[in-house]
Amino acid sequence: LCELIKKEQINFMFFVPSMLSVFLDYAETLNDLNALSSLKWVSVGGEVLTPTLVKHFYSTINNKTVRLFNVYGPTETCVYATTFLCDPNKEYTKLPIGELVTNDYIYILDENLKQKAFGEEGEICIGGSGVAKGYLNLPEFTNEKFITDPVKGEGLIYRTGDIGKELPDGLFDFIGRKDFQVKLRGLRI
Repeated sequence: LCELIKKEQINFMFFVPSMLSVFLDYAETLNDLNALSSLKWVSVGGEVLTPTLVKHFYSTINNKTVRLFNVYGPTETCVYATTFLCDPNKEYTKLPIGELVTNDYIYILDENLKQKAFGEEGEICIGGSGVAKGYLNLPEFTNEKFITDPVKGEGLIYRTGDIGKELPDGLFDFIGRKDFQVKLRGLRI
């Protein structure tokens, strides 16, 4: 992969964090410090991005112009609903999942589908132009996850099953799951 990036001058890549870690471990073994110099944007999502991995990324990539983005959003909402640019000069204790992407919106809702107060934890529900219409041939599952927007009274929102909150700076924070689903290398289990 490193050889392909260098040969084709690849400038954008997407990784799940577990794969980015493996990629960086290999990249560190290269004697060619410019092998990854064409990279400009790297997006990471599908699992929690740790501060340790951010530090590993910026210390391994010999490219001062590359930008690392922590992205969040399920496939049901066209993958990215939020994005956060990781600052190479900042020490993070936890990374937010970011700010909203254009044409999407997020509600933090309680069990009764009422909006939680700012800063309170609740289920992350996503609305906007990126939300799918449902699951093919799975009407019961569709009706459970894709619901009429309870705030606007029209349109669909997707109930992610993720717990989060809005932070004071307008960014969103991922807390965990409301069920027992886990992610393994970006796959839902």
